[in-house]
Amino acid sequence: MKRDISTKDDIKLLVDQFYDHARTDDLLSPIFDAFIGDNWAAHLSIIYQFWEGILFGSTVYKGNPMLKHIHVNKTMPLTSEHFNRWIKLWKMNADDLFEGEKIEGLKLRAGMIKDLMIVKIRASERY
Repeated sequence: MKRDISTKDDIKLLVDQFYDHARTDDLLSPIFDAFIGDNWAAHLSIIYQFWEGILFGSTVYKGNPMLKHIHVNKTMPLTSEHFNRWIKLWKMNADDLFEGEKIEGLKLRAGMIKDLMIVKIRASERY
């Protein structure tokens, strides 16, 4: 029986498994290869902090993911297809590992982030 997500180690497991899939995904891997290259340890550390903030309210994460993705989009256009694949993989990994109220909330937040990213990126293209 699976349990709910509840620790920093759980976040690390979820993020690591997600990126194991994303790094081999035909649609997503070219973006990650282009922008992360060999800097995976640094990137993963940031992503752990981001999701720790979402799940536990931690204030460790200090970045702006929206600006990062807008920057990426200027060099390598991000489409709704990219974000839909991202959320599909994210939810699949979450469901493979956990079940419960917190993971459902985390998946919901991820979907909201995906939708907001698409809106903000499209808005940035007008300027």
